[in-house]
Amino acid sequence: MSEQLEIPEFYIDEHEQGWCVLVGERPVKTPAGNSLVVPDPHLADIIICELQASIADKAPPGIASKLINTVIDRAAQDRPTWITSSSMQLLEDSLFIRVPEPQALRQLQDEHAKPFMQHGGQLLGSLPPPSYSLSFPEPGEAALCAAESFLCGLDDFSLLAFLGMAERCRSFLMAYGHLQGPCGIQEVGDYLLAEEIWQERLWGEDPEALDRRRNMLDDLASFSRIALLASQKQLK
Repeated sequence: MSEQLEIPEFYIDEHEQGWCVLVGERPVKTPAGNSLVVPDPHLADIIICELQASIADKAPPGIASKLINTVIDRAAQDRPTWITSSSMQLLEDSLFIRVPEPQALRQLQDEHAKPFMQHGGQLLGSLPPPSYSLSFPEPGEAALCAAESFLCGLDDFSLLAFLGMAERCRSFLMAYGHLQGPCGIQEVGDYLLAEEIWQERLWGEDPEALDRRRNMLDDLASFSRIALLASQKQLK
């Protein structure tokens, strides 16, 4: 019979830099030995749930823990790389690609892309029209400079959260519209899955595709909540 692991009591203590996660009276430590301090108490609650699950299941930490640990331990060295990686998402932004045919699907993609393009245009200025091939259009030097300037102004938690969302969406513009604008996670999914859902309506449902889509949307929604809390934004 396997031995039952005792899960320690975790607490949250308000800290001058945010909220510190404690085990007993001691701060929980990151892999590099720093105190685990987060910018939002709800995010601290998520991390405590992840720590408890990690101990019970003998599994690695969850997404929130990984994000916060990386920021605390690596921001001083890796922040310039996070800025570059985030801005480079604009060069191959999934919002810049449309299917050439059928026209009705292309119009649906245009409709789903519109709120992201409008909000992104307020930051970046004029954006190129979408491409109907696999070649991404050039956003222009002014747009790239505006993107980098915006990213430089983010705090470390918001910056890594932005990069994580941009990589999941394969889009700077969707990450910006969601984390810094009015677009909800449903609108992100509507664009990313427009072609797949269109095909499904024509040819019928594929159980494996449905499971993959549910998993993708669950991952996006989970990371969205963590990213918004890390960025101290209202949940959508």
